[in-house]
Amino acid sequence: MTRTIVVTGATGTIGREVVTALGATPGVVVRPAVRADSFGKLPQGQQIAPVAFDWDDDAAYDRAVAGADALFLLTPVSDQQAVYGKKLVAAAKKAGVQHIVKLSVAGAEYEPGISLGRLHREVERAIEDSGIPFTHLRPNCFADNWLSYWRPDATGMVYLPFGEGRVAYIDARDIGAAAAHVLTTPGHANKAYTLSGEDAPSPVEVAALLSEVTGRKITYVDVPPEAARGAMLGQGAPAWMVDGFLELFALVKAGALSTTASDTRTALGHAPRSFAVWAKDHAAALKG
Repeated sequence: MTRTIVVTGATGTIGREVVTALGATPGVVVRPAVRADSFGKLPQGQQIAPVAFDWDDDAAYDRAVAGADALFLLTPVSDQQAVYGKKLVAAAKKAGVQHIVKLSVAGAEYEPGISLGRLHREVERAIEDSGIPFTHLRPNCFADNWLSYWRPDATGMVYLPFGEGRVAYIDARDIGAAAAHVLTTPGHANKAYTLSGEDAPSPVEVAALLSEVTGRKITYVDVPPEAARGAMLGQGAPAWMVDGFLELFALVKAGALSTTASDTRTALGHAPRSFAVWAKDHAAALKG
């Protein structure tokens, strides 16, 4: 029997991987819920049938989940993300959706936790209170952040307030595969999985790996948190977001994100990729 699975955030780093993984799964119709002008940015395939969706259009919520069996819920990075998430959970309950997989964040279970974690936990609680079977995926920092946000500059320098903090970075492809796995195989209802890679390089080791795969000298420079704050504000990031990222970076510096998670193999069905594999696979993009 064919199952319809809605995916929000489907054009982003993680959402695209979820759509790709589900689109290769027999018996699944993937319904990416994105703005109509973003349809062309989606992975293409016979099993992929997008629906027009806008988080700020109340009428779009019911349309997105109508007749769906499951929902992969990825909210945008916004100070309204908890509001958005709870509205879609309510629409999913009304539509009779039978499973919600929530993309959360590592440490969301700790209360009060950091501000970014609290936003995710608020939506997790709404899902739990809805009575819909759920699976919370709580990934560590994405390996892909080294390409999307922390890419070395033209001179090969990377400036971050990480100290010597080790992180068990997880590949976005593994998050997408884990989401597809828990959405399409039994045994994952009402569970929460922390996701990570199986190694935890320091930023100096990351720079060395990136240097090796790109053939260019890449150097990590530890900077004070206030310098990072000024840089992010100067790039136009809102103050609430800057404060949230600085809380996260402080955890990195303290080594709080260095633990490898045994949950990952359960959610993924196999071992995750190492950071070295991620770096090798993205070498061409990192050279630019």
